[in-house]
Amino acid sequence: MKQRWDVPDAARLAQLIDYPPPTGLRLAPPQTESFRDVYCDTPEGELRERGARYRVRLTTKGQRQPTAWLPGGPRHEGEAAEVGLRGVLDPARLIPWIELDVTRQIRLIDLAIVRLPVCRLIGDTIAVRRGELNARLWELALEGPSPVAGILQRRILRTFQLRAVGDDVVQRAQAALNDAEAQRAARELRGERELALVAVEHGRLGLCRLGAGVRIPVDKGSGEAACRAALRRLVGNGEGQLRLLGVVPPTGERAPLEVWTVRRLHINEALQWFSPAELLDRVGSPLLRDPATLATLTLAARS
Repeated sequence: MKQRWDVPDAARLAQLIDYPPPTGLRLAPPQTESFRDVYCDTPEGELRERGARYRVRLTTKGQRQPTAWLPGGPRHEGEAAEVGLRGVLDPARLIPWIELDVTRQIRLIDLAIVRLPVCRLIGDTIAVRRGELNARLWELALEGPSPVAGILQRRILRTFQLRAVGDDVVQRAQAALNDAEAQRAARELRGERELALVAVEHGRLGLCRLGAGVRIPVDKGSGEAACRAALRRLVGNGEGQLRLLGVVPPTGERAPLEVWTVRRLHINEALQWFSPAELLDRVGSPLLRDPATLATLTLAARS
């Protein structure tokens, strides 16, 4: 038995992957793995037109694992995938089409007494890219023999409202990217913007807490008046010397982002202060991985 559900956000996925099993079962410690799936096609989309797909999975161990789905045939792995692809078109003509960066958590569910695995929960956090478009997906899968997995499935669905999905993650990725593209167009038509406030004091940068991490303060709006209103909400006053550094272009998930520096704010308890070197050391860690913050710091470093 294998069942898969769409999950609305990262917080809900964290709840699900830690959800306690029924009495008599034990949730083993999580195992985490990461990989990148690159789906390729010709610029004209010939593989899609023929009902075929070609994927290369890149693992953190440096492995390259090709897979091909060919019209009217089974799925091919490894060298067989490369051979099958050459029978359809020249592989030199392929370019990246959709990329999926996947962080996967796996939790085995054991019989508590004998520690015998009976099924497993799989939680995927998926960052999707197509050109300049970005989107995110969260998914939960349950695998295992029908009796035990069925009990756990009913227990989960009694507590959480989840939408069942099929195995075609590419189809869901395309839908998420199309939705992101529509949202970006709507924001541009409405003229929406956001602003990021880079507080600078004595060579240190002020960031605010976001769960287990930190981020540059970001608010809705545009211009100096909106910055001062955001400062009043953040630190209790709208004082400070403001300067516009530039604008981060929109993505599928975010409106254009104005980046402002704020000086003479004075050390404030609402913020945590870091040197640029301290932030650089933490980029990509659980402490510092917010996309808007990383985009802001990149623009600020180039200004």
